[in-house]
Amino acid sequence: MEPALLARMRPPCSPPSSSLLGGVSAPPAGTPANSRGGFRSVVVTWEAGCCGCGDGPARAGSYRAGCRARPRCSPPGPAAAGLSGAVLSARAMPLVRYRKVVILGYRSVGKTSLAHQFVDGEFLECYDPTVESTYNKMLMVGKDEFHLQLVDTAGQDEYTILPPSFSIGIHGYLLVYSVTSLRSFQVVKTLHNRLYESRGKTRMPVVLVGNKADLSMESREVKTDEGKKLADSWGAVFLESSAKENQMTRGIFTKIIEEIDRVDNSYGAERSCLLM
Repeated sequence: MEPALLARMRPPCSPPSSSLLGGVSAPPAGTPANSRGGFRSVVVTWEAGCCGCGDGPARAGSYRAGCRARPRCSPPGPAAAGLSGAVLSARAMPLVRYRKVVILGYRSVGKTSLAHQFVDGEFLECYDPTVESTYNKMLMVGKDEFHLQLVDTAGQDEYTILPPSFSIGIHGYLLVYSVTSLRSFQVVKTLHNRLYESRGKTRMPVVLVGNKADLSMESREVKTDEGKKLADSWGAVFLESSAKENQMTRGIFTKIIEEIDRVDNSYGAERSCLLM
């Protein structure tokens, strides 16, 4: 910003104290006058800088004494310095983003266990069937901080009617099935199709999760390749997990945040126009 404009924007200020000027609060006698009727500038340096007094362009970090054209400048007080520090601190703080994610799937596939493990770092061996619960968790992904709100829903089946609240204001979805239940795998296919229809057939961030991967191979009903193939057909991310493993569970929720940003960015790129 030009010094002259900056000077007009700021209220009049007073000259530095005599101690700051080294005992000189006014120009010494005999100081030659300049062409504008003022005194020749005596430049005194301070740390905070000067607003500019009008006797020629003032440099940042300097005070021009003896100028009659405009009021003198003084260094900012402690309150102003504190405000500047607060502004700098605020700029250094990471941006907090809000993301709302719904967890959907057939009953007893481990939706609540995944949410509880992520939020509290504990595995629930048993719990009452979920009606609907909400969890909140702060999570750092890269250099950004996210306020993640999880909606843990009751178990759905092929005939469940999804309420509008599962589509409006939702940023992403975790569709969870159990690798030990073929029916739960079929249910997530139906749920995805219904969500896709309810959201106007627009692309949506989805992570498909095959839970209970820690169980024996003999109990498996859904192969890993089947889960990956289904996710690929949606353009979604696929992960197998165990709610008993905290790091594995954390990776799921980190991935859905990354997927939300990826879909949002690609959607914006598709909608951009080219000016010829």
